[in-house]
Amino acid sequence: MIAVIPKKSIYLDRSTQRDQLLSMLDRYLYPFHKTQHPASPQPIVGKRQGNRFELLRAAQFHNLFSPVAYGEFIETASGTRVEVELRLKKGTRWFLRIWFGLILLMLFFAVIQPGNTISMASLLTTFLGYTFVQFSFWSEVPKLTSILEQITATKPQDSSPEGS
Repeated sequence: MIAVIPKKSIYLDRSTQRDQLLSMLDRYLYPFHKTQHPASPQPIVGKRQGNRFELLRAAQFHNLFSPVAYGEFIETASGTRVEVELRLKKGTRWFLRIWFGLILLMLFFAVIQPGNTISMASLLTTFLGYTFVQFSFWSEVPKLTSILEQITATKPQDSSPEGS
């Protein structure tokens, strides 16, 4: 199945206790506000609330299709498990649902009324939009994953096929 809205889940298992990982995250974390993304001296910006966090890679310019890491620290018998889901921001996900939905509606009407020039434009727009979203998201995933690995000093276990 082809996923229009990309996401990826990662599980990081650490033998370190949760409190130690939380302090490690706090050392790397540069706070951000929804209205501004200042130049950060750290590799990530974000916020942490209890055991949950929201992070994105610090960059001078962000596009709306860059992944955001939503995660949680869960204590286990052997240490801590960090569950992370890389996905688009909520507003971006809603925009894509509406945009691709409207394009599919246009394609539906183009099939009903053959010879309509809107069908080729819809197909081209759909293809280019889908390609841009996927490229923008997946090109940033390795960078953000690498930063998460550095913070927790472990390798991730991939839990989902790409784009699921």
